Amino acid sequence: MNVSKDLEDLATYVLGMGSGHDLARAYFVGSGSEANEAALKMARHPAYDYQYTREGETEGQFAARLVDEVEAEFKRIGPEKIVSLIAEPVVGATSACVAAPKGYFKGIRRLCDKYDNLLHLDEIMCGVGRTGSYFAFEQEGDIFPDIVTIGKGPGGRYIPIAAMLVSRKVVEVIRRGTSAFNHGQTFQAHPVACAAGLAVQEILRRDGLVARAKTMGTTLEKLLREAFRGCKYVGDIRGRGLFWALEFVRDKETRESFIPSVRFGPRVQHTAFEMGVAVYPGVGTVDGLRGDHVLIAPPLNISSEDLGKAVSTIRKAYGKVERDYDSVVYKI
Repeated sequence: MNVSKDLEDLATYVLGMGSGHDLARAYFVGSGSEANEAALKMARHPAYDYQYTREGETEGQFAARLVDEVEAEFKRIGPEKIVSLIAEPVVGATSACVAAPKGYFKGIRRLCDKYDNLLHLDEIMCGVGRTGSYFAFEQEGDIFPDIVTIGKGPGGRYIPIAAMLVSRKVVEVIRRGTSAFNHGQTFQAHPVACAAGLAVQEILRRDGLVARAKTMGTTLEKLLREAFRGCKYVGDIRGRGLFWALEFVRDKETRESFIPSVRFGPRVQHTAFEMGVAVYPGVGTVDGLRGDHVLIAPPLNISSEDLGKAVSTIRKAYGKVERDYDSVVYKI
């Protein structure tokens, strides 16, 4: 791989962002999928986990139970067969901006240390300032991930670029072994992509967009809760920074989801798009098949005026889908 000055400068910039980490090397590729592929090749065998809270559980009890369940899975598989655990600090497309309960990732860090496994955090959607800190994991305390993957944000959507960031611990292990990571993609670390990515990072710092995402996120939350208060099919409003979701349910009391054929979430997305606002639709929120949501992830430099217009438009789109659904099901 040819090393350009833009690549070196971009790596220095990205690794110098955020706090509470020991990330020491950056490996730039063309997309988030490529970044995760590189990370999985480095770590070899990931394990995944996600659960829902039980009635009466405190947040701390919920986090402890999840960590215990992960450890039970480690033991079932055999810790010696697992190299890393991969997780999103704020789960994006699959579960709609679900953050882990407080203390969960600290417990997972201890678990990975106990069994000598790597902790790989996927920040393709939630990283690079999106949740109000440069790395989303910064809001989880001192957890020091071994591998972090970032995408989407590094290039500001102007050019495809993503990266795998690795800690000093991982680097030192490789140095003591082969001293090389034998992996590559055709356009990895492309000089033009790195130059664009570096420009984006400089603007993030110059304009204070990470801190602004946190401030504007408070505004977005308020707008969403006010606009969708009392909406009978909005089951939850959740998120961090400028990364929020609306989850739709058929019955708010029982939390029953719509049957997949209704396509409530995609209908809201399509209607909003026709009205001029793009949101990210999702299905299978509950179990992979049932469940609907839309993600709201505006630009980090969005104005208060445009943010208000976006939420108002999404509310109008939702209202139309609600009326259409009621007219068919309840003949209203």
